[in-house]
Formats: sequence, structure tokens, C-alpha cells
Amino acid sequence: MRAVVIDGAGSVRVNTQPDPALPGPDGVVVAVTAAGICGSDLHFYEGEYPFTEPVALGHEAVGTIVEAGPQVRTVGVGDLVMVSSVAGCGVCPGCETHDPVMCFSGPMIFGAGVLGGAQADLLAVPAADFQVLKIPEGITTEQALLLTDNLATGWAAAQGADISFGSAVAVIGRGRGSAARSAFIHGAATVFAVDRVKGRLQRAATWGATPIPSPAAETILAATRGRGADSVIDAVGTDASMSDALNAVRPGGTVSVVGVHDLQPFPCPH
Repeated sequence: MRAVVIDGAGSVRVNTQPDPALPGPDGVVVAVTAAGICGSDLHFYEGEYPFTEPVALGHEAVGTIVEAGPQVRTVGVGDLVMVSSVAGCGVCPGCETHDPVMCFSGPMIFGAGVLGGAQADLLAVPAADFQVLKIPEGITTEQALLLTDNLATGWAAAQGADISFGSAVAVIGRGRGSAARSAFIHGAATVFAVDRVKGRLQRAATWGATPIPSPAAETILAATRGRGADSVIDAVGTDASMSDALNAVRPGGTVSVVGVHDLQPFPCPH
């Protein structure tokens, strides 16, 4: 099969690799029909997380099941499915929360070296009943692809932010636009959309968010009369964005982090 492989910082190529084997009796093999490029793929491309050997990229995939193990119950060969960007074992107490990130065995991301990459002809998916969902009628391929990671991550960020009805929420980083919209759906009365890109701020304003250029803590404190935001979502993943989030949130508020931070220690104020 063909796969998009990264050899090192700035070095990406299409490589021919052996077809993946069925990953156990509870797994499936998916023929990928569409794959996305995530912001975290750019971290790999820029060399922030170096690999010791070439790795197939990608963790956002839609495709058709071409092989299924005998223990798979919810999907079958021929089904058009979307694949979760993060894989868990599917049976531990963490996975019982329906969130693979909480897997006790350690969540695995497709295209990060342990599992195969989604930017390939074929993708082997373990624990398919937990990781794979048949695409309902009326959902397009493009919509399903967004549900595998982008929209799901924004929704999870809002869920983790403890948003209450009528609250004020700040979302730092408009690249993950679904987080701000999810905040409104969760009950926020005010959403501060924080970004450095003027076009993103303009788009945020068109659907009711309050656009603020970053850094934004002082502006948010002023807008809330010194109280601070009830919840802040850091969707960037830098020391600067985390500092801005901690300075903007009110005492007793919540900071929900979905931005991919580097591996360096962060000095948390206390």
C-alpha cells in the first residue's frame, strides 16, 4: 500500500509499505477514502517530536471496512465508517467513560509511531467496536472527517471546561473553531475568541463571539469587571497561551487544555 511518511523535520514522502494485518479478533482494516491533516501533524513536520525511524502520518480517517475480526459486533465488511483519532483498549475503566484518552493502558494516536497512519491506502484499527463508527445517512465524507478529530476535540474541550448556563468563556486559539461554538452550545452567554490572526477574529464575530487579539488576559479582565472568565479553553499549546489562560480565568474557574504543548516543564503559578 501507499502511505505518507515523515523521515524528519520538513521531509515527507509517499512510500510503499506492506499492507497492515488484521490487529486481532476485535479489529478491522479500513480502506481509507479520505484523510485529514491535523495541526499536530505540523508539529511532527516541524521537528518538535522527532522520530528515530520513518513514520506514517495521519489520525483523521474515513473509509470502508475491507476486513473484520470475528469479535467485531457493531460494524462489518463494506461499511463506510469514521475512525476515532485516538485509540484505547476499549475495555478498561478509563475506556468505560467512552473517552479513549482515559485508557488505562495509555491512549495511542494513529500516525504517531505505534499505530499506522491514516494518510495511507489502508489502516488497521484495534478494538473496532470502541474506535469505529458507521457513518449515518445524510452525513457527508467531509462532515464525518471533521467528526473524527476537529469537532470532537472542540466538543471535548467545552465539556472539560465546566461551562455553566450564562457563563463567560474564553477560547484561546481560533484554529480549533469548534471549541468556541461548542462553548455556546454548552450554555455560555459570552465567548471571547482570542487569536493573533485577524481573519479568524472577524469570522468569530459573525456568529456572536467577542473577538480579542492575543494576549488577552487584561482585556478579558476589563470586560468582566475584574472577575475573569469562568472557563478558559487553551487550544494553542504554548507557554504563552497557557499563561494567558491562567491569567484570564477567575479564581475557582476552569482551564481546559486541548492544545498540543511541547515536552518542556511549564512553571505553573501558585
